[in-house]
Amino acid sequence: MKYILSVFVLLYAVFSFSQNSFKISGVVKDSISQASLISSTVYLERLKDSSMVSYSITDGKGFFEIEDYTNDSVLSFNVSYTGMKTYSRKLDIRTSPIDLGTIYLNPAADQLDEVTIQTDRSPIVIKKDTLEFNASSFKTRDGANLEELLEKLPGLKVDAEGNITVNGKPVQRILVN
Repeated sequence: MKYILSVFVLLYAVFSFSQNSFKISGVVKDSISQASLISSTVYLERLKDSSMVSYSITDGKGFFEIEDYTNDSVLSFNVSYTGMKTYSRKLDIRTSPIDLGTIYLNPAADQLDEVTIQTDRSPIVIKKDTLEFNASSFKTRDGANLEELLEKLPGLKVDAEGNITVNGKPVQRILVN
């Protein structure tokens, strides 16, 4: 009697902790070009905590096969590929083996909104032997003439005869745009 009870308890423990084995297969393709999506990630997650149960990568023909075991009877089946929307569905793995046939992934159409970049232009730009001054960086009164602007430019001097020097060096000509 003691041995029969021991065997019964052992069998009960084995069956109570048994796991469901499953086998899932299919092919992953692009919905537009019908091309096989090589190296797509195919994975199964638990519904209660999103922890991964098993995964696979598609081969050169887009084929995948996942064979594993778990205590869960329903899992979340997902397929992801860069530039495509993730495919997701619930699977009852008690009906294993499961052939999902061809799974078509749609392109992810994530478009950015319009972007406008505005920047302030540097007040002084040095190009080889030329200095460029951004006139709008130097405040003058409305309707001011060129002489008033020249007085505001740093390092630029205009003498009584109209000779112009920049940092003590004479300037041959000034171009105004």
